[in-house]
Amino acid sequence: MPPAVVVLLATCLASAATARPATAQTKSVDLWLGGRETTVDVVVPDGEARDAVVLAHGFTRHRGTLIGHAERLARAGFLVAVPDLPYFWHSGDNARALRDLVRVLVEGKAAPPVARVVLVGFSAGGLAALLAADAPGVAGYVG
Repeated sequence: MPPAVVVLLATCLASAATARPATAQTKSVDLWLGGRETTVDVVVPDGEARDAVVLAHGFTRHRGTLIGHAERLARAGFLVAVPDLPYFWHSGDNARALRDLVRVLVEGKAAPPVARVVLVGFSAGGLAALLAADAPGVAGYVG
């Protein structure tokens, strides 16, 4: 893993661990990702977001299982997007959806634009994150 990615991931984790109390606003948006309409919770921090984190749930889970993590990261200053992955079995198609979501975040179509995105996936979401890690704008992944 490139040193810059390690630094970004360490910064994300350190910021989340030492976050000051703050508020964040959550909105649900319907986006066309990976060829399907998909609901995404977007958690916007107070103030300007430094970067973005995408949280991808595991097999048989949904975005609601990750909202607590998303709110904590947003209170630390990160824009966070939590999609319902649109495909049940197909990690490659879910990776395509994550690539589309990264493009939406970088272009500022669902929230203020960001320059860098870290993909964080759990279980099957981890495989989708790994497969989408080559998308423009992705600074790193954990999966």
